[in-house]
Amino acid sequence: MEAEPVWDRAGRIVLPGRSMGRVFLIVFAVFLGCVFAACKGYGGAKLMSGVGLLASIFFGIQLLPGANRLELTRAGFTCIMAFCRYPVAWRDVSLFAVDEMGNVVWNYAAHVVHESRKARSVRIARQRSGYDACLPDTYGLSAGALAALMNRLKAEAKEEAPSV
Repeated sequence: MEAEPVWDRAGRIVLPGRSMGRVFLIVFAVFLGCVFAACKGYGGAKLMSGVGLLASIFFGIQLLPGANRLELTRAGFTCIMAFCRYPVAWRDVSLFAVDEMGNVVWNYAAHVVHESRKARSVRIARQRSGYDACLPDTYGLSAGALAALMNRLKAEAKEEAPSV
């Protein structure tokens, strides 16, 4: 049985992402090898060093503590990837579930209207998987436990919300 996550003083539950250091280092090494192979015959040492620097920055950000995490609050959740925040309110989600691959997935509620670029990606995701979105990690919990926790917080938020 997994331990129940606890609220911090700021009124949120913070679930850290797993360290993807080894995966990113392997991808980085393969990427640099491909760039080197492509540039070898063209005197591309300067190009390779520039691409290597950009790749190092991109992959290095992923390795910093706190770069990837999930924050759950009374109002909703925020998925943080490479320090970019993607907030979603509980009222904007119809239900959380676990798909056949073990990902926590959800469909947006009917009232949610996305700007055109996001609407296109949501439509493609729903056509391919049957769901609008998914979390990239389970943040130290099993997918079932995380989906149950998020459904419980969503239900509690609905109970606390004033009826209109």
